[in-house]
Amino acid sequence: MQIRYYLRTILDGIVIFLTIVFLMGYAIYQFIGVSMCGTEIRKINSNHAEVDIISHLGSCGATTGFNYKIYLLKKGRNLQIWDENKAFIDTNDSALDIRWMADNKLIVNIKKDSKVYKYQRDIYINNIKYTIILNDKEGI
Repeated sequence: MQIRYYLRTILDGIVIFLTIVFLMGYAIYQFIGVSMCGTEIRKINSNHAEVDIISHLGSCGATTGFNYKIYLLKKGRNLQIWDENKAFIDTNDSALDIRWMADNKLIVNIKKDSKVYKYQRDIYINNIKYTIILNDKEGI
């Protein structure tokens, strides 16, 4: 009888421990920014010697829309979790038209009715200032 009590106490402790480990792991997984939403990351052909333009498409299901985040990263560098808040444009426009106007000036054309959640005009990479100009145009 006493052995059953100890075995049950040990099993209860193991179950509680595993539940806590699972919940903490899930919380850390969510905290570091790993998204459970569908994502697509691709490099936009930029033909620039110093930087790459990276596009990140996020979609979190039927009740939320798509969002497109555009990043300017040092050439050859992959998008990392800690880059999540470093996008220079976050919009719902899927038809972005991105072009280099000069070596350090980028033009981004979006549809006139697009929502822009974030826009950063100047970005510094390797102490070089890159300027992003956002144009809203009808019927891109």
